[in-house]
Amino acid sequence: PITGEAIKQAISRSGVFLEARLASAPAAAPQGDIKATLLQLRGALTAWLGDEAIPASPATRRPPPPARGAVPRSQNIDLPTAGPASARQAAAPLLEQTDAAIHRLRLLQMASLPDEASRSLAGPAEWDTEVPLLLGQELSIAQFQISRDGHAAGEASERGWQLRFSINFSLLGEVGAHVSWRGRKTSVALWADSDETADALEELLPELAAALAARGLEPGSIRVRHGIPKDPGRPAGGFVDSMS
Repeated sequence: PITGEAIKQAISRSGVFLEARLASAPAAAPQGDIKATLLQLRGALTAWLGDEAIPASPATRRPPPPARGAVPRSQNIDLPTAGPASARQAAAPLLEQTDAAIHRLRLLQMASLPDEASRSLAGPAEWDTEVPLLLGQELSIAQFQISRDGHAAGEASERGWQLRFSINFSLLGEVGAHVSWRGRKTSVALWADSDETADALEELLPELAAALAARGLEPGSIRVRHGIPKDPGRPAGGFVDSMS
């Protein structure tokens, strides 16, 4: 079963925080960090292939690039049904996919950088990351967005936290949540692309409220929305195109 501690560890090791960890503790190699593991894998594959290492080919299906403040949208991944005839034939496409994964992590790290108005310690913060989830033989890339409210210098009010995420499995369709927390009061807004799934979630709302109360939290607004929330839009200048 997926627990809160398991999700916490998966987000911590998702690769988005690698450089920040190394900056704070250069001598401590992060254990299980995805980006560190991908960099090691790319180095090993490049050394093994040597001159046979080929540049990455254009991807036929790219998920939209992450953007600060955008609604998290989960991506389904098709697992390969058959492998190449030899390990060496598998190495070149694996190197391409490893490079793509590293570049994707860099985009997530850039989306997590604070804007000019948020660079002070009192400003709001946001972290965007992705975590692979496996349900049986189906793989989904869950998107997580964690943000902390800002406040003016010297303000005594407690800062709040928000968590938004989206998962997508064929059994339920795409499902997401927006959880806000301040003090002990917690509000939850669930949404589902499928009306059937949304109806099923609505029936479970009393159980969710009871579960929050059992954890010592005060249930606030708890509701379910039918359909995917509208994206607030992306500001101009958020993307840079380069051609060589």
